[in-house]
This record gives sequence, structure tokens and C-alpha cells, in this order.
Amino acid sequence: MYQADRGTYQKKETVGEMIYHSCLGKLMILAAILGVVMIFAYITCPSTEEMDRQMLDNVRMCIEANDSIKGDWLDDAVRNVGYIFTDADSLDGAESMEAFHKYNRMESTRHGLYSTTRIIHYRAPEGIRIGIGIFGMVIPTLSYDDLLLRVDPLRKDYGDRIIKNAYSRSDTDYELGLNPHEEVALDSVVPKH
Repeated sequence: MYQADRGTYQKKETVGEMIYHSCLGKLMILAAILGVVMIFAYITCPSTEEMDRQMLDNVRMCIEANDSIKGDWLDDAVRNVGYIFTDADSLDGAESMEAFHKYNRMESTRHGLYSTTRIIHYRAPEGIRIGIGIFGMVIPTLSYDDLLLRVDPLRKDYGDRIIKNAYSRSDTDYELGLNPHEEVALDSVVPKH
């Protein structure tokens, strides 16, 4: 069989199709989409007042949710996702919130496309990030261990040894971290003044 039309089979593309099919055109489209997303993120970025209000509510819920069972990072992540969509309903932990305000300071900063909230206390003078705000949402990254709610004395008097209430035995003090089969009394390691 003989084919009657032996011409070219290339389709004549328009300028738009040529730009779309080129690598430079795809990069331009990607840059335009990213530009729109960045403009939307800038417009919907939470203010510092909104971040402070939301994160204070999240701190209140974190203090109320804390109990004797210490969870791992997954429990904290699940709780933090729940904090995005809920508010604290009661003020049961009023004394805990007073302690929070006494020993901690929250500092929110707007970075243009997103906002962050840091909690500052003497254990973390540079601050610990406890929340991120982007696209109009405040996403907590809070853990109960990030908060400082009580301060105990480290020593009774200036020359005394460090108080270790959690690790002290009733009869004698022993150094932790050494070989458990070879217990060494603290008095033989650290001289008393």
C-alpha cells in the first residue's frame, strides 16, 4: 500500500505550548506558583498578639493534660495536633499558670512568611521554640518538659554539697553513674568543707 500523504507529521505548536513543554517554561510556572503561595503565607501569617494568645491557651492545656504518666514524643505530637483545634475550657490550674508566668517568659516573633513563639527561662536563656504560625494557623510544638513550673534550691548554704532529693538514700549517699557493683560513697570522692 502506498500512503498518499508523505508530509511532515509534526503538529504546529502555539507559543504557550512551546513554553509549557520547555524546561524554562516549567521553571517559570513553578516560580509563579511558589510566588502565589508566598504571598498567601505573608497575608495569612499570624500576628505576635495572636501567637501569644493561642500559645498561652496551648500552655494551659499542656499543663492540664500533664499527669503522672510521662509520654514520649509521639504522645506530645498527638496532643499538639489536638491543641490546634481546641481551646482550654477551665481554669483548674490557676496556681500552675501563676508559676508559669513567674518562671517563664514567652516571646513571639514574626518572620515575614511565618511566626514563631519561644519560651525563655533560666534553663534555656536562648529560648525553646514552642510554636509555629503559618497560613493563619498556630501549630504548637510544646512539651511539658519545656516549661519551668517550680524552682528548688540547689544548696542549703554556700559551702554545702548539692541537694539530690531524687537520688538520696536514707542511710548514705552514693554516687550514681559508677559501676553499680562497686558503690563508692560520696564522702570519699568529694571532700566536705
